[in-house]
Amino acid sequence: MKNKKFVILGAQASGKGTQAEILSKRLKIPIFGMGEMLHAEGERETPRGRKIRAIIRRGGFVPFAITNELIKKRVAGPKARRGFIIDGYPRHIVQARFLNRLVSDIRVIYIKIFDKEAKRRISGRRVCGKCGEIYNLTVKPPKRKGLCDSCGGRLVTREDDKPKAIRTRLGLFHRETEPVIKYFARLGKLVEIDGKQSIEGVAKEIEKKLSKQEMTTDIRENQYNPNAARIAE
Repeated sequence: MKNKKFVILGAQASGKGTQAEILSKRLKIPIFGMGEMLHAEGERETPRGRKIRAIIRRGGFVPFAITNELIKKRVAGPKARRGFIIDGYPRHIVQARFLNRLVSDIRVIYIKIFDKEAKRRISGRRVCGKCGEIYNLTVKPPKRKGLCDSCGGRLVTREDDKPKAIRTRLGLFHRETEPVIKYFARLGKLVEIDGKQSIEGVAKEIEKKLSKQEMTTDIRENQYNPNAARIAE
């Protein structure tokens, strides 16, 4: 696979984080997570760091100018030379357009699940109150009911995994991120994956569709390049 520049999108509980890790290990490329970037930047004692901390504490949204700048810095850095996977960005059409200008050959993986399935998965999620290990009563249950396998801590339901919070987050996804998905689909840069499958099934479909997309892109470029045959020789 020549082009290794990806974005991975999906609603909550679609499994995009898991698939990003699988793809990262297979292709030996880093994951640039927006959450991790904001956390790292927020730890710095700089005007921007203090601003990010204040916004996150009050539950606000970090301005596009900041998230765009963080992405710009990462994709231009030495770790991005062999490729990368962006997770948690873009979540808004403004960010999507910025990224498309910044990385013209970006490819977008969209793991699709319906709201009913997302709610089912999220409602079964439990987190260790002591070490933060995440479980799912359906997919990854603990060995002992209500207790963490790693440290024995009590498993709890996070506030943002409760029904009202789930509805709010899914509503935000439909309102702001679905236009991003449609935008990249119109550009021919999107591959849609059936997220209802097993983890292994989703991973195999991603590999298959990315390879097919790259092959199609190569054919299209050669059709419009009069020197393609000469270059190939």
